[in-house]
Amino acid sequence: MDFSAAFFEIFLIESDKVAPYKSMNIREDNVPWMNEDYISLIHEAKATAQRAKRTKQAEDIMTANLARNRRNILRDIMKKHYFTNEIEENKFKSKKLWKVLNSLLSTKSKKSHI
Repeated sequence: MDFSAAFFEIFLIESDKVAPYKSMNIREDNVPWMNEDYISLIHEAKATAQRAKRTKQAEDIMTANLARNRRNILRDIMKKHYFTNEIEENKFKSKKLWKVLNSLLSTKSKKSHI
């Protein structure tokens, strides 16, 4: 092994220690079923969770859990309603139906390496 190859290998090993690759999930912001009510519940749940984490009081923790549960219930209802309607509208249009089904199943990985 020559000097430049050895240097490059050592450089990569040491740089990975200082600045390693990170994996992060990429959130899809423009989902068709999301509306303003859901976005406001997201902000409410986030704010109450931060307050509960900061104060560590039982009342704040309970409020944060209730806000999180309301957000999750609304999300499930909205997604179910949206996909039920899309499937019903496109049940005789196979190309559009498969597009809806693939978006529902989303088998693609959504991780990005940085």
